Amino acid sequence: MDMSGHGMEAPKQGDNSCSPTWAQPSASGASIFGACNQSSEIVEVDAAKWSVVRRIPARPGVYNLAITKDGTRLVATNKRDQSVSVFDIKSGKELARLPTKRKVLHGVVVSPDDAYAFITVEGSAQSRARSRS
Repeated sequence: MDMSGHGMEAPKQGDNSCSPTWAQPSASGASIFGACNQSSEIVEVDAAKWSVVRRIPARPGVYNLAITKDGTRLVATNKRDQSVSVFDIKSGKELARLPTKRKVLHGVVVSPDDAYAFITVEGSAQSRARSRS
């Protein structure tokens, strides 16, 4: 399968640039969380000062983000890690890592009652060909 493009490449050794793939406002709007796909971290930006206030280590290829309505959890898709992470926003700690069977994770949205997170996956010509046979 061709893994080029769309956040699937691992960074070159020594490269810690962000290469943001998603920005997600906090529930209060005071912060904006950015998924830094290349450096595999999430940055929190103060929305009023427009400055980085912390960097949260994430899984390889963190890609899209969603925040629960209650503002306590951040859900992230991890493209190169083939997983989904759930973070505690206050501490920045990863509470859970959920491995997936699908290879190319993409978007995430949390249900209005915070009970579910829905994850989308990118298709590939190879997987579509297999499903037709």
